[in-house]
Amino acid sequence: VPVNSSGMLVYPDWHIYLYGSGNFTFSSNGTIIETGVSLGAFDFSYTFTGPAGSAANASLIFQGVAYTFKDTIIGPLSHHAIESVTVTSSYLGQDQFLSVSSGVSGALMYPHWIATLQSSENETYSILVNGQQIASGTVVGTKTVDFNVTGNTTSVSIGLGSHVYQYPNEIISTIPIQKYYGPKPPTLQYTFAEYEYGIIKAFIASLFAVVIASFSVRKWVIEHEKREVRL
Repeated sequence: VPVNSSGMLVYPDWHIYLYGSGNFTFSSNGTIIETGVSLGAFDFSYTFTGPAGSAANASLIFQGVAYTFKDTIIGPLSHHAIESVTVTSSYLGQDQFLSVSSGVSGALMYPHWIATLQSSENETYSILVNGQQIASGTVVGTKTVDFNVTGNTTSVSIGLGSHVYQYPNEIISTIPIQKYYGPKPPTLQYTFAEYEYGIIKAFIASLFAVVIASFSVRKWVIEHEKREVRL
């Protein structure tokens, strides 16, 4: 029961735990029930005696701070199963998991799904992938069902007892999450054909440069020989 609560349904048996040093006083419906000193850690119990539906009004003063409770006592819970379904997915060879909550559409998931079913009582379950039943049975306690999905998107329905948990149109990623959302490679500056064409142009330009250079050297040699003849 949260401190300073109001209007909550509570059981009649209360267990109060104090952590810290200081004086305390606990009162119920205006009557002091427990008082004393905590030297670091202290706990005590109290049972409300009213019938179901009666008020559970209490106050606790500890270390000079007042905490109040204005709630309602209930009897034993009606007979019903407590159940839950959790769904995660994994990528083969990677320590990565993606999960989705029931009713959420378009979530990113991996192809390998793991459904964890929990029920306090024996309940039937069934798992449908895109309308096709792939698993069924009963569960009490905890049961894990592994299955694979295919395609770019998938819809999964898990029935447990009288409840149906829906996972519609989830997106299936066949690559690790870091590649899915990672930085994109830089755009190509040129194609392979353009790359080869550039190499050819560079080779031809180099060839012309060698030819021109050879003519220049030959001209220089001829001029040099002429000078030597004149001398």
